[in-house]
Amino acid sequence: TSKPIEVEVRRSFDGDVTFLYGLPGLKLFDFRTPEFTVSVDAGKKGEFNFEVVTRQGDNAKQNRVELGKPK
Repeated sequence: TSKPIEVEVRRSFDGDVTFLYGLPGLKLFDFRTPEFTVSVDAGKKGEFNFEVVTRQGDNAKQNRVELGKPK
């Protein structure tokens, strides 16, 4: 088929996390699960880079995922 494929990415993280992703459509599914949807053309490979920053020990404020854009 020549139709593009919609890929939905939903991934849970434990702890105090900042999820950085540069494309539009990023949202929280719940307090610890970021979700985004991207389109891949038929017969092509897609590459979707994101960055995860975790805080541990005294730096951790609360167990949640915060969304952001990479610098």
